[in-house]
Amino acid sequence: MKCVTKTFAGLLLGLTMASAWCGPWQDAQDALQRGDATGALHILRTQAEDGNAEAQAGLGSFFSYGIGVPRDDEKAVEWYRKAADQGHVEGQYNMGVMLQAGRGLSRNPSAAADWYRKAADQGHASAAHNLGTLYLSGNGMRKDEAQALFWLTRAADGGNLGARNKIGLMHLLGMGVNKNPAEAFTWFDTAARGGEPMAMFNLAGMYERGEGVAQDTAVALEWARKSAEAGYPAAQFDLAMRHREGSGVPRSSSEEIRWLRAAAERGWPRAQGLLGLYFSEGRGVDKNPLQACVWLSLGTRQDVTLRELRNVACNALGKEDREQADKLTREWQAIPWGAAIGRR
Repeated sequence: MKCVTKTFAGLLLGLTMASAWCGPWQDAQDALQRGDATGALHILRTQAEDGNAEAQAGLGSFFSYGIGVPRDDEKAVEWYRKAADQGHVEGQYNMGVMLQAGRGLSRNPSAAADWYRKAADQGHASAAHNLGTLYLSGNGMRKDEAQALFWLTRAADGGNLGARNKIGLMHLLGMGVNKNPAEAFTWFDTAARGGEPMAMFNLAGMYERGEGVAQDTAVALEWARKSAEAGYPAAQFDLAMRHREGSGVPRSSSEEIRWLRAAAERGWPRAQGLLGLYFSEGRGVDKNPLQACVWLSLGTRQDVTLRELRNVACNALGKEDREQADKLTREWQAIPWGAAIGRR
């Protein structure tokens, strides 16, 4: 039987089907490659209804992404749970993802951790990463830096680059370990060279400050640019500010706006607020009160200090433009960025 490794990267927390799978999942993927989403769905549904756990987990992802069917998180959870109850590692992992995100059922980080632990015990690196992250943040469950380090180390040993980046942060900040910039640098360096955008930006900071490594602003800029080009919004915002100030790069309004928009489109609130301000003033872009209202509204979701600016911009709009701005804000979705939680 043919087996391959497929990565089906997703939004939000990174729903995946990333381990070596055979049988119905691979058959469905072959059908998708031929452009036959209906056939792929039929393959999975038929075998899922016969109790095949792999097909059940695969069908869950089809509902999660809306492949061949309308997107339906509740249906996704139904099929993930069937697979997970049979001990299928991807079903267990994705149950954790759905519970952590509150998709298809109420958000429950503690219950998510239970499913992540089951999958991690089967060697699922993304599950170990997500479990370690929950322990590290204490988001909805007891914070435990020792447990965080244990699970993140297992994830890192399994090749998870996001885990390597987080272990670097723990050493940099002295979280659960003695503060050790040189050790942090090593973790960031290995993750960055593996392609982890957040680690690239953290590595840039180490070179910029000369922390854990000899100071080298040229190398810092190189890593910051790599991170920005890989889609990490903090690096994109940093690059925008560099072009605004002419810090290590030519001063350029067009490059500032380019990177500012990139960061804003990935949900970085400071970039959204500044882009909204630029649209309201016509600074570097054509003045556009509607776009100003939209971007300031988006930024306000995470940064309440923008509320006054947002109110001024939005209240200046006529009725039709205000309704359009509200609609655009409501329907807006961020471009997925960087190393989403759960990437294997």
